[in-house]
Amino acid sequence: MVNFTTIFFIILSLIMMGYILLSFQKGKRNHILQEIFFLTIYGIFLLIILFPNLLDLIEEILGIQSAINFGIYLSIFLLFAIVFMLYKKSEEQRVHITKLNRELTYLKHEKKKK
Repeated sequence: MVNFTTIFFIILSLIMMGYILLSFQKGKRNHILQEIFFLTIYGIFLLIILFPNLLDLIEEILGIQSAINFGIYLSIFLLFAIVFMLYKKSEEQRVHITKLNRELTYLKHEKKKK
């Protein structure tokens, strides 16, 4: 029997996957790697919701005591991956802003000379 929570998370996963695919199709996209990453995350989430026995198989293969522990380990790993991607993006923006600031200063200086 399927309960409300299962249906809710199935719909939520499908909506998020659809949103990512739609934004990709419209050209409002992030880096392709980020889109693939989040599509994979939502796809795995959807598979686990639809087939909860997959966690038992993963437990057996990896030697983890319970599905809850596996979920916690996976969540921590994914959060660190997301933090790393955000850090990398902010560092790229910092470099870009520094470059723009130098160009702007140079143009202001050239304008004052004339």
